[in-house]
Amino acid sequence: MSEPIAFEVERDVARVGGPEALAYLQGQLSQEVVALAVGASAQSLLLEPTGKLGLLLRVTKEADDAFLLDTAGGWGDRLVERLRRFKLRTKADIEPLEGWRCLSIRGDGSDGSGWPTWPGRDLLGPDPRLPDDIRRADPEEWERMRINAGVPELGKDLEEGMIPAEGGRLLIEATVSFTKGCYTGQELVARVDSRGGNAPRRLLGLVFDDDVVPPVGAAVAERGRLTSVVERVGLALVPRAVVEGDAVEVSWDGGRTEAGVVGLPISP
Repeated sequence: MSEPIAFEVERDVARVGGPEALAYLQGQLSQEVVALAVGASAQSLLLEPTGKLGLLLRVTKEADDAFLLDTAGGWGDRLVERLRRFKLRTKADIEPLEGWRCLSIRGDGSDGSGWPTWPGRDLLGPDPRLPDDIRRADPEEWERMRINAGVPELGKDLEEGMIPAEGGRLLIEATVSFTKGCYTGQELVARVDSRGGNAPRRLLGLVFDDDVVPPVGAAVAERGRLTSVVERVGLALVPRAVVEGDAVEVSWDGGRTEAGVVGLPISP
């Protein structure tokens, strides 16, 4: 990418603050929170006690006793409800931040997104202002960048209640610490990882052989499903038997095409 670009991403934001906010989040999030410096961010999973996926989010340390958690737009109520459900007598306040916006900037040399294959920075607040020298991307361009970077979107590529390992190795590497102490849902994540990360399906990349663009939801190798697509690249949840380097059929009502299966991120 020759120039930095930006896009306004719909995100829901909550603040967790109080004398026990750090300890509470350390016991709830899959990511290491204690080691975060003020101003630093990390991607994380918020799991159910069963270990199934609840939310993909980012945690930012605002102060020693205050953290911002942002997740995909439309999932903010779920985030607040899930955190409050297990708070009990913890001395921490969990409040949604209404009206906040997120301007995501990529390609300017920053490394604050929390996602290893798509570095950049995000301006998060009630009224973030984009620097004059940064171009706004159009939706298709931004989606293509997201897919190529292998960044899954909650509600599209990631489903509530799925096994985290189904999100693929890149998701686990970006969101899970295997050296921190216990957190809610840890047992399933650790057990699946100890067995090689095998899951009934997993998120992989697709590169299409022609310019035919299948619709989201198209069948991949019969039992898989296309979750995101733009131009000739896509993301798909595919059965365990499908591996990188395979060629698969993608079919939908009224059409079919073929695609090559690749790992994430997808090479440009």
